[in-house]
Amino acid sequence: MIAVLMMAIVLVQAAEGAEQEQVYEATFRPLRKYERSYATAGPAGPYYPQRAYDAHSSGSAIIRCRLVAGGELKACKAIAENPANSDFGAAAQVMAERKRIYVDGNPPAADAVLVRVPFLFGAPAIVEP
Repeated sequence: MIAVLMMAIVLVQAAEGAEQEQVYEATFRPLRKYERSYATAGPAGPYYPQRAYDAHSSGSAIIRCRLVAGGELKACKAIAENPANSDFGAAAQVMAERKRIYVDGNPPAADAVLVRVPFLFGAPAIVEP
């Protein structure tokens, strides 16, 4: 409960300091065929943090990124994760760098947006055909 409250405070502070940045929800690209064995971890697949995977725990991260055409994320930095010290922030940042997540819906380009990346252990994962 405290971690959720702290994450909410970080989001509010980040949003206030950046003239009400919109928070987008990350969309996961399908897992690649060779990543099929990671599908049990959920849509994050091989990027799911090992500590959270071993504990079968879920969580989320907030990353601040530059948003370019097509919803692609560039120059991302993790600014919050829940639970703390879970490595979800680092995993979200790596997934953005490797173009494994994006923002869907043709959003306008922006220099700084917040993106929420959910990590749901065992959630259904799509694997490319």
